[in-house]
Amino acid sequence: MENEEQPEIKPNIKRYNEVIIALGGAAFVAYAVRYRFLGKVLRCLELPDANLTTICIKRNSIQSLKQTIINNQPSIYPGASLHPNDIKISTFIHPQFTEPITLNKHVRMLEEGDWVLWSQLDRE
Repeated sequence: MENEEQPEIKPNIKRYNEVIIALGGAAFVAYAVRYRFLGKVLRCLELPDANLTTICIKRNSIQSLKQTIINNQPSIYPGASLHPNDIKISTFIHPQFTEPITLNKHVRMLEEGDWVLWSQLDRE
């Protein structure tokens, strides 16, 4: 009895695949892959100059959003550059108000084609 070998228990990969498919796995994969490869297109409006830019972010983080805005924005004047900490961002929510974007969670809540309003911080 002591020399009997116990059969090795292996996870059944086929079973996991069946469960994922039953839960709508294609939709989950399509959602994850879509934003990873294609990105999320947002419309950015600089205040008070009203410079309109369309950007595409591939990572849902506040730093990525700020850096993408800075990269797509022409410089204020030659030799000047912005740092991600120099700008503040909010999103337009219909009909007449905005919400600040301060966390990665807020960036993830942005939908395709949303309006993002941004401005430089006051230096005073």
